[in-house]
Amino acid sequence: MATERTQIAIDRFGRVVLPKEIRDRLGVSAGTEFEVEEQDDAILLKPVFRKAKIVNEGGWLVVESEGPPITVEDVNEAIVKSRRENRGTW
Repeated sequence: MATERTQIAIDRFGRVVLPKEIRDRLGVSAGTEFEVEEQDDAILLKPVFRKAKIVNEGGWLVVESEGPPITVEDVNEAIVKSRRENRGTW
């Protein structure tokens, strides 16, 4: 992966806006949480993606996720994973 460099400014409230192209490429959107790490004279931001899982609660399949609401992609991924894990048990 090539490293893209661009300059952005921090506002008076300490906020930084990531360019749309970077947000789209990394799959981050409003509400995405980041891990912040100081590295010498740099600040490293790593998106924290939550994992969704499907559990059987009394015969009902329920999606469990920590953090903010999950996306459609999270639900679809959890469905596929659950189907693989439970193949032939329903």
